[in-house]
Amino acid sequence: MRVRRQPLGGYGGDRGDSSGDVGGVDRSLGAVEGYINTSQAGDTANTFYGNSTISSPWIAVAQYCDEVIVEYGANDVFVSLDSVGTIEGHLSGIYALFTLGQTVKQTTLTPRTVSTDGWTSAVNQTADNGETVRVSINDALRAATFGPSGGHLDLESVLETSIDSGLWKYNGACRSWTGDGAHPNQCGYLQIQASGEVH
Repeated sequence: MRVRRQPLGGYGGDRGDSSGDVGGVDRSLGAVEGYINTSQAGDTANTFYGNSTISSPWIAVAQYCDEVIVEYGANDVFVSLDSVGTIEGHLSGIYALFTLGQTVKQTTLTPRTVSTDGWTSAVNQTADNGETVRVSINDALRAATFGPSGGHLDLESVLETSIDSGLWKYNGACRSWTGDGAHPNQCGYLQIQASGEVH
């Protein structure tokens, strides 16, 4: 059994299928094992780590799981505007909260862009100002110079036009893989599931 925690990952255009699973991680896990999704809209690593009222219930639930998937970080980059060191400090604090032998994994962070054509091309996307911080954290996760002992799930290798491009893919099964420039849409989540990156 796995537990995952993130700012609510289901962008409004993401619809479950007959399995009832939504998002990329849940769709990837649902057919093969149980999971507990404790997502909360607008959440940040800072608010979770700094507030035991928020974190304690999740930690209690995690005792029934052998793996924890942390998806925090993007809101800390793009909403809170925190630095690399601050975000990595908060994330490291979160990883250390799980002391019952759970494997802890961190997902890479999604880009944030604006688009003049509904994210149906790369040339019409513009990356958010926090992009250099996001790239630094993702690169550190990939190089294992930062992150939990269980490693990382590289969702961005599926969703970006190329590693660290900061631009959403837009072709293939759908014209766009995001509907808001911050979260995958249903198509993007299905691409994560098909990639096998969540394991």
